[in-house]
Amino acid sequence: MKFPAIGFSTLCVLSFAASAAHAAQVNFSSTVTFASGPHSGLFTAGDFVSVSYELDTSVADTNLAGDAGFFPGATLNLSFEFPEPGLSINFSSGNVQTFDNTSNPDDQMFIFASVNQGSSLLGGEVIQAVELDFIGLTSMLPSDAIPNSLPNDITDPFAFFNTASGWTQVSFSADDLNVIPLPAAVWLFAGALVGLIGFKRKRTV
Repeated sequence: MKFPAIGFSTLCVLSFAASAAHAAQVNFSSTVTFASGPHSGLFTAGDFVSVSYELDTSVADTNLAGDAGFFPGATLNLSFEFPEPGLSINFSSGNVQTFDNTSNPDDQMFIFASVNQGSSLLGGEVIQAVELDFIGLTSMLPSDAIPNSLPNDITDPFAFFNTASGWTQVSFSADDLNVIPLPAAVWLFAGALVGLIGFKRKRTV
């Protein structure tokens, strides 16, 4: 019996599967409810927003408290698209914090990112850092671990954008939160490569 050599396509699939196994990728949409801060005038209630984030779930929790988590460097990507004001904000690299059933009655999750990908601007100023926050019922987080999907029972989703003028807060409607499925092409591509591996293996046995 001959064992097939591992080709480039096989390595691509293995790499994709390994990264997917340790990454929580979430896409969702909502609408703006209100904004405050130096650049709040760019946002209008009812504006559409789509948000995408990817978190590394393999990062160890450095907070030893059983009801709170701190995951350094767990944010891989955090992006916002606001079509009406024409804003595209893309960031990477940051920490994640979670609070599950703490003394505060609400569950909380904070996603930070500090590396601006493509010099995203707000009101002509370079954005220095971004933050996505979820406040929700005590059922929002089942534990202090990073959830693999958009948390349930979110009551107050909002974001912060930091520029030289200060922090601008933009709040989103919890009622309008809609999960956007990952592009089908990604899964079709992965499935096709997996099938190709199986075909190669049968042919060389």
